Amino acid sequence: MLKPLRETAEAISRELGFTVREASGK
Repeated sequence: MLKPLRETAEAISRELGFTVREASGK
């Protein structure tokens, strides 16, 4: 059930980006 490394990295980057935006934005 391993996703391609690129897909996984992209998903993690998105989650981290959203978290950072929410934490520092609002």
